[in-house]
Amino acid sequence: MFGALGTGLVLALGVAAFLFVKWSQEPDAVQPVGSLWVGDCIADYERGGIYTEVLTVPCEDEHNAEVVGRFEMPPGDYPDYRTLTEQGDAACPAQFETFVPSAVSRAKYLLFYLPPPEENWAAGDRSVKCLAHVLEPTTGSARDAS
Repeated sequence: MFGALGTGLVLALGVAAFLFVKWSQEPDAVQPVGSLWVGDCIADYERGGIYTEVLTVPCEDEHNAEVVGRFEMPPGDYPDYRTLTEQGDAACPAQFETFVPSAVSRAKYLLFYLPPPEENWAAGDRSVKCLAHVLEPTTGSARDAS
């Protein structure tokens, strides 16, 4: 009656509904670094760490970092610290300023970069996340900080 397209659409909507319900039931979730998006809040970030996964929480809960931007590194070998820093310094500050428009609010945060783990890089993930990090846990989104 629906055909292949209709059946696919119904299946996709069912999967989306299941994931939405599952996510809303489990607000604190360990997420692979590659699945982070702008606006995700992280409860367990320690600067300088190498991560394959992090604990995400609703931004209303205590956390110490938030993804405020992301950019793609060019193809090639896994970047060294200097290359990552140069690319991050070029891409992240403007995204941070867009996400947190108030200079007073931005002063509360340190800007760090979260690269994909080497195994993700080998699989084609070149996405580096720009993080607004606070030393003491906070609540609420950096976007709404005053």
